[in-house]
Amino acid sequence: MTAAMSDPTSLDSELLRRYAEAGAEEAFSELVRRHVDLVFAAARRCLGGDEARARDVAQCVFTELARRARDLRDHPTLAGWLYTTTCHLARKQVREEARRARREQRAQVMEESSHEESAPDWMALRPVLDEALAHLREDDRIAVLLRFFEGYSLRAVGEALEISEDAARMRVQRALGRLRDVLASRGLTTSAVSLGTTLGTHALELAPTGFAVSATASALAQAALVAPAAVGTSPAIASLVLSMKTPMLAAGAALVVILVPLTVQQQRLKAARAQAEADRAAGAARPIPVPGDVADSRAAEADQLRALAPELERLRTEAGDLRASLAVPGRAALQAAQQELQSAQQTRGEAEAEVKLRTARREAIQALMHLGVAARIYSTSHEDRLPESFEEFAANIDTNSEAARSLERFEFYPQPRKISLDEPGLFLMREKAMRQRADGTFERAYALIDGSVQLLQSATEDFSAEERRLGGVATLEDPAAGGATTAPTPNP
Repeated sequence: MTAAMSDPTSLDSELLRRYAEAGAEEAFSELVRRHVDLVFAAARRCLGGDEARARDVAQCVFTELARRARDLRDHPTLAGWLYTTTCHLARKQVREEARRARREQRAQVMEESSHEESAPDWMALRPVLDEALAHLREDDRIAVLLRFFEGYSLRAVGEALEISEDAARMRVQRALGRLRDVLASRGLTTSAVSLGTTLGTHALELAPTGFAVSATASALAQAALVAPAAVGTSPAIASLVLSMKTPMLAAGAALVVILVPLTVQQQRLKAARAQAEADRAAGAARPIPVPGDVADSRAAEADQLRALAPELERLRTEAGDLRASLAVPGRAALQAAQQELQSAQQTRGEAEAEVKLRTARREAIQALMHLGVAARIYSTSHEDRLPESFEEFAANIDTNSEAARSLERFEFYPQPRKISLDEPGLFLMREKAMRQRADGTFERAYALIDGSVQLLQSATEDFSAEERRLGGVATLEDPAAGGATTAPTPNP
């Protein structure tokens, strides 16, 4: 602790050496903790106050520090290297973003200036659009369909086609150019940009509300009657679930994926029941056949009804099994999502507590430094006599400072005897209350006679052992400036 306060540069070198030579992660973590405020603040200033980009730059700086730890072990001032590297990376990012914006602007201007045709009329385009699409190569046609008819973003188009976002953009532009040429051969003249605008506005048409549900239920019910053995099989359900492209979030996503197959199965079962009832009704309402064929006809109808009964029972059993099998994964997914949410909330709470702790620590150190300087100024003008209360040197305290606003947080350290400027390493003031850290230990800030500030840590709320070890407490054996007193031994 003494080395950390008296020579921070040496401590930085020692921590960096431990990490470079032994891979001590706790040493690197301490380096980051000591300098993260400097790096983040510098990055944020260089990036115009953008906190998100400042985080990215700070992460890059500490990554570079870890990578070059062996070369920087003997660097004279690590803080200076961190500051210079932060400014360099931040300004580099600003330049790269500016260049990218200029390139995109030039590309847009060139694209717009190269085509002066007006946008095609949708009513004229719609009758010939599908025929024109049929003349495109398959990969171009798929790119146009995904981008304009399904509303995919360029990134999503790239993922679907297993190419990059830039490659997807180029493929869509190429497909629009070829589609424009096909349309031009049919007398519809336009530009690729105008064609893309028209498709983006009109191509994506919404189906009637509820049509997807009714179509799904009807199709599956018909499939069940045509091929009973395939009804309710997991591949069909999996195919239906995988075909859904609606974005889903966290626990809601898991529940939707699980509940959709169950709903489909219920629709299929309902449709099968309705068909069976219709078959029975149809059998009862048929015209009376010729008298000689009545017995044979009724026997055939009875056979048909008996043949349907096992299938209906099988569907019921299958639906029950599916419902039971989906109940456990559904609960498990919900519990997993809830646990993930709780973990995220806990992590956020820990981060907020750490920020609060660091803010309180920084304010205490700054205030004690201000009070220490004010006390030194007072001593200089009062024959080297140290003040014993805040009222004595109130005139030396800046009324606008943090120290003046929070004097009630501090107290004069109860030394066992009078102390003087000849003993610069002894405590003069301290925080009244200690702070508890995330690891359960405690910390407290102290102002020394020489005007410096030290931060002490203790495993318990009793700081007396750390205070004596540091040597900040006067002893009666040392010569007393002005005579010894019988003040009690200091305690936290």
